[in-house]
Formats: sequence, structure tokens, C-alpha cells
Amino acid sequence: MRVFLSWSGPKSRAVAELLKKYLPSLNNTVDPWLSSKEISTGARWSSEIAANLEAANIGVICVTAENQNEPWILFEAGAVSKLTTVGRAMVLRIGMKATDITGPLSQFQSVGTERDDIWKLVVDINGAAAGNAVPESTISLTFNAIWPTLQGELDQVTKQASADAPERSQDEIMQELLTLARRQEQSSQLLLNQIVAVSERTIVTLESRALERRYEEEQYSVEIARLKAREHDLQKRLALWEQTPAKSVGTGPQSLAVIQANVVKLLRERGFAVPSEIWKQDDEGESRLIVNGQIRTLTSLMKELVG
Repeated sequence: MRVFLSWSGPKSRAVAELLKKYLPSLNNTVDPWLSSKEISTGARWSSEIAANLEAANIGVICVTAENQNEPWILFEAGAVSKLTTVGRAMVLRIGMKATDITGPLSQFQSVGTERDDIWKLVVDINGAAAGNAVPESTISLTFNAIWPTLQGELDQVTKQASADAPERSQDEIMQELLTLARRQEQSSQLLLNQIVAVSERTIVTLESRALERRYEEEQYSVEIARLKAREHDLQKRLALWEQTPAKSVGTGPQSLAVIQANVVKLLRERGFAVPSEIWKQDDEGESRLIVNGQIRTLTSLMKELVG
């Protein structure tokens, strides 16, 4: 797992080299990388640095009072956060307190060179190794063994760095806190706007789906009603067929008489005026009967009764 170590200046480089020296002993899959020499601002970027940035899982920015505002450190910190696999950059303060970090670097998580801070840095780097992470209990044993030596070497660098670090005034610290608070407020408002936009889209989607379901339910109800009407029609047809035994007695005069008698019976049951049960045949052989004062054919009456 590649760890990109960003540095600028002798003290920053000395700490980066200590990390390169000791990190692999805590997790042998960790491969720290730092550029081999100081390069002037504007000329430091190279294809080698770009390749290692893209290959890195996490980056550590070694910051001192002298280099925290240098354009290259700021550029490299931004590149680390965007180009690394995890997209995470941590600031390692050398001879500085957390309140001494100013400008863009104050947005990153920072740790000092004290034991607990270095342990946190080690744990975070190990976590970025994902599948190659070593159990913390194992790392803890190794860390406890090497810490006295590492502490001595760090102290040599940080004592000199602390002596060189300028003391910030209370006004500077308050101004920095105010700036950070404003940035946080802007970020919160942006997040709120995004949440509102997503909520509105979700509501529109749900309303659209509800309308679709309502339409489907209405169409379903219409279809059910149509099927019930069809079922009722078939039941009436079946009843008439059962009352008309022509299917069992043939098609002769006797069968016709039975059909005529059943038709008259159904007509009267349904309130039709049938003054006489006498059917007359016309020239075409069609049976006719007076119903409700009109001459009706047997065929039309059966259709009406069935329909």
C-alpha cells in the first residue's frame, strides 16, 4: 500500500524520512514514498510524483511553521486529497499546535508528533490498507517497541522546529476560527439545499407512482365490472337455454311449440303484454306474436330476452 509523503524544507523532510523508515516495520505492506530531493517551486511537479500520487492510498503532509503557506505544499495537499485512492490527506504538525495551522491546511485532519498522535496516524494508515490491514493488537506491540527510538529522533527535529515557530496572536486565532465557521456554515447550507432538492424529486416521483397506481386501480375496476356484466349475460343465456329444451327434442314442430311456449312464459314474467299465445307464421315461415301491441318475430324476441 502506497503512502505519499509530502515535504518541503529540511525539518519537514527529516520527519518524512523517519516515517519512511518506521512505517513498514508496523505493516510490511506499507510502501512510503517521498521525492528524493528538494525542487524549487514551479519545477517540482514531475511525472514520477504524479504516478506516485495516483498509486497512493493515503497522503501525509509534513508541515512546519515555515512551509505551511508555501504554494507547493498547498498544491500537493490538494492533489493528495483528490488523486489518492482513499482521497484522504492528513497533516502532521512538526513543532506546531493545532491552532497554529492556518489557511487551506486547517481543513485537513492534523496530528502532532506526540505519542498518541503518532499512534493515531499509524492506525489511520493501517486502516487505509483495507484487506492488508494488520490487527491493532499486533501493531501496538511493534509500536510500543520502536516508539522510544522514534520519539528520540522526532524530538531532535521538533525541538528545533518549535523554536523557529512564530507565536500566533489571539486575534489571528479568532479570525481563523471565524473563517472556518463561515466555511462550515456555507457547506451546511449547500448540503441542506441538496437535501431539499433530493426530497422534492423524491416527492414528485412518489406522487407520480401514486397516480399511476390509482389509474391502474381504476382500469382494474372497469375491467372487473365488464367481466361481471359478461358473466351476468352468460348466466341469462344459460337460463334461457335450460328453459328451452330444443337441444334434446330436435327441431320439429313439437320443439318449436315448446320454444314458443317458453318465450311467452318469459315475456309475461318480465312484464310484457302478451294478449294471446297464438303464434302466426308469415310467408317466410317466421313465427310472429303480438307483444306490447306490436307484431314481433320469434327471433327478435329471443334476442331481446337473452340480451
